[in-house]
Formats: sequence, C-alpha cells, structure tokens
Amino acid sequence: MTEAMVTIISTCAQLERDLLPERTTAGMANAASNGHKQDSRKSPASTPASNKPT
Repeated sequence: MTEAMVTIISTCAQLERDLLPERTTAGMANAASNGHKQDSRKSPASTPASNKPT
C-alpha cells in the first residue's frame, strides 16, 4: 500500500514539473497581451542612495 501511495505522489509531482513551463509561458503571454512588460528586478545595491527612505 505504501509503495502505491509513493508512486501516485511521485507521478503527480512529475506532472506538475512538466506543466510548470507551459503555465509560465501562458502567463507571460497573457501579461504581455494586457500591456505588462517583463520585470527586470534590480538589486538594492544598484539603486541610487537618494531613492532610499530616510
């Protein structure tokens, strides 16, 4: 019984790993069609000191 549960759970995990890139691509395409641009996150070190809260 335990082996069957492990097999089922590992199969579900593999399915999720396989679907993740597809969902990511679809989400990015949806965001682009709604006018959102891809975010390039900047590290705090790259922001000027004048923008830091006091």
